[in-house]
Parts: sequence; structure tokens; C-alpha cells
Amino acid sequence: SLNGALQGRVDSLPPLNQPKHQPSQQQQQQQQQRWPCPTTPDQVQQLCKSVTSSHDAQRQIELCVQLMQQASQLNASAGSSSTLELDKAILRDALQTHTRHMLRRLARREGPRAMDSDASHAAVEAQFLLGSCVGQGALGFRKNAFKALEWYVQAAKQNHRESNFRAGICHEYGIGVRIADPARAVAFFHKGARLAHAPCMYRLGVILLRGRCKQPRQPRTAVCWLQRAVAENDRLPYALHALAMVQLSGECSATSLVPDTTYALQLLHKAAQMGYGPSQSKLGEYYETGQFVDRPDDVKSIYWYTCAAEQGCPHAALGLSGWYLTGSTTPGLLPQSDRESFLWAQRAANTTLEPRDYYTGTKVIRQHIANACFTMAHYLERGIGVSAPRQDEATLWYQKAAALGHQQAANYLERRKQNTSNN
Repeated sequence: SLNGALQGRVDSLPPLNQPKHQPSQQQQQQQQQRWPCPTTPDQVQQLCKSVTSSHDAQRQIELCVQLMQQASQLNASAGSSSTLELDKAILRDALQTHTRHMLRRLARREGPRAMDSDASHAAVEAQFLLGSCVGQGALGFRKNAFKALEWYVQAAKQNHRESNFRAGICHEYGIGVRIADPARAVAFFHKGARLAHAPCMYRLGVILLRGRCKQPRQPRTAVCWLQRAVAENDRLPYALHALAMVQLSGECSATSLVPDTTYALQLLHKAAQMGYGPSQSKLGEYYETGQFVDRPDDVKSIYWYTCAAEQGCPHAALGLSGWYLTGSTTPGLLPQSDRESFLWAQRAANTTLEPRDYYTGTKVIRQHIANACFTMAHYLERGIGVSAPRQDEATLWYQKAAALGHQQAANYLERRKQNTSNN
């Protein structure tokens, strides 16, 4: 297998980042839980009554989060009709009911200390949690994107950072609103960015860089927001990827950012080590062609292509197809195989057309899939990876590639049409 072939040859590569010490699930739960988990509906009621009577809004929020986690775990284990599972279902309903009541009460600032600063902070958190639960159909709520957005907007008005981001996403894509409102989406992203929310900074930066959401292109401002997003949170792989690519692609030429290839590659490697497919695929390409790196490296190219292809990246799958067509230059690493080349090209061509990276968008993904369809047509026409040429299937793949905007495929079909009409 490919993974077996790579074993022992990637020791010099940077390992995918893992925490130095990862506590067990039980330890994580103990760290997060302030109260013993109730095991009966009566215990749930008594616990909620005890915490509520303290009038400590922050403690109530923490209890809500703990009860939500317990209810979610009971949801995951449900599925049997036994007496034990029935007891679990009754406990889950009690957890959900009391948590919903507490969240609504906190969100509406009901109680003797409703005007305290702690209560205000808890109210915003409760509004956000209600939005999340209603939007996902969790905690016994019926899924309702419109109501979820109302809670997000209410929390966003009170400077809740993540709520600004989610409200922006909803307005950008028309979720929970009758029609998409790009201008309002940008307003939410801008407010979140001013509140130092790194995902909002990233989103706003890409919007201004690409001129999306009906905004004029502002590359200088866009790059500044991308830089601030990385500075605020260097664990966001998509922000690392975007800041790297604006330097490697030359998009920052009209800005104050001086392109630094070494720094950009460091960002790409960091994002790739976090498991970010677009960065892994780009590194596979650069190590294949030798662009931006010291020299081509088949081991690193195949390694990163494999990591990205396992996540469904069409560009990486097509890159592996090319490696199998020629075989690796390192003896014993990846032998030449027309059949494997065909299968990887087929996998790339059958990829669903959907955005995988906000910075890249769907246009580039469409191009990769079109290239894979054209490759499939070429292979079938010449019998590469199959027992015999299959002209009819090849024509279908040419047509699919042309429909996706592949110019060579369109020219090929046009020439065939002219030849047929001449004959």
C-alpha cells in the first residue's frame, strides 16, 4: 500500500502537530464538571434549584453547559428499547427541560440580580447557547434557523464575538433570513474583527481581498486583517494558509506586506501539520515541481499529496495520479502503475464540487475537477489503466470536463464535431 511504502521514509518530515499531553476523556470531564452528574430527574431538579437559588448567573451558565454535555452523551448512547435505555431517555429529557428553562431565564435577565454585570455577561452567553441549540436542533429544540439567528443577533449587539461571526455567516449565505444580505454580513464581520475575533478578521480579509459580498477590492486593508488574524490566533489553519498564499501568489504586491517565501512556507507547513488539506495539497505541488523550495522532493510531495487526498482534495488525488503514472524517482517508494494512476484520477474526477477553503473558493476546485475529468477522458481514450480503450466513456468525460470550463476538452469536442460534419 501507499502508506506502507511511505513508512520509514518520512521520518525527516515534521510530524502532524499533537498536544504533548492529552488528558483522557474522563480527566477532561472531571476538569470541566463542577458538580456531580445527576443520575435521576429528581437530582437534576434539586441541582438546578440549588444553583439557581444562589443568584450567581455565571454558575448557572456553567451548570447549563455541564448539563448540555451530559444530555448530549445520553443522546449518543440512545438507540435501544431496554429498560436501561428508557431510564436514560427520561434522564435526558429532564436534563434538556431544566437546561432550556435556565437558559431562557438567563437570556431574558429574569431574577433579583438581573442588572448586575455578571448577569449581563451570563445573559449574552445564554443567548449564544440558545442560538447554537436552536440552530442545530439540540437540547430538545426544534431546528429553526430563523430563531437561531435572532438569538445570535441579540448576543452580537452586546459584543459577543462568536455571535457576530455566526450572524455574519447567516446573512452571507441567506441562513435564517429570507434573502442573503451581504452588506449586513460584512457589518457583523467588521464588528467581530474590531472585537479581536480572529475568524472574523480572516473572513473580512478574504472578502476585501476578493471583492466578495459586493465589496470593492481593498488588498492593502485585506492583508492587514489577515496578518492580524494570524497574530491574534496562530492556530487557525485557514488563516495561516491565506496569509501564506497571498505572498506566494503575489497578491500582496500592491500592499505594505513584503513577500517572504521562507515565512510563507513556514505558514503553509504549520497549517499542513494541523491537518489542513489545502495547505497539504499545495506543499505536495511545490515539492513535486520544486517551486518555492530548494529542490523537488518526491518523498515529501507524495507524503503531503497523500495526506490531502485522504481528505478528498481533488488536486492532491490528481497529483498522486501523476506520480503513479511515472513512478517515484526514489527506488521502492512508489512504483509505476497505470491502474493506480487511473483510480486516483477517477477519485479526483468524482469529487463533489463544494468550497473547501474560503480563500480559494469554488472556482479553483472546479478547475481541479475539470482537469481530473479531462485526465480520465485521456486515459480511457488511450486505454491507460483499463484493459482496452473506451471511446464512448471517454467522450462523456470530455463533455463533463467541458461543462466545467475545461477549454482543451471543449476544443477537442468541437474538432470532433467538425470532423463528423465534414465526413
